[in-house]
Amino acid sequence: MTARKINQFFPVLPNFTSWEDYTGQLAMYYGQEPFAMASEDNWQETAASIASTPTFSSYAIPDATSYSSWQEWADDFTTIVNGKTR
Repeated sequence: MTARKINQFFPVLPNFTSWEDYTGQLAMYYGQEPFAMASEDNWQETAASIASTPTFSSYAIPDATSYSSWQEWADDFTTIVNGKTR
């Protein structure tokens, strides 16, 4: 079984929200694919969990360990899911 591409826009910009709000919105929009939610201090665990879900497996989700902050990773993740808008 192959994962399908999502044709849904994720309307949350990580630079203007908290970690809890960002992950909460992800859970609300993509709740059919539960992922582990860690605290902001352990954000890379959540990022890895999100990237491993069948919903996002067809996207080139970046490895969180190459980022220094969750906002940088989440900005790239959101751009990959939504497509470039700038």
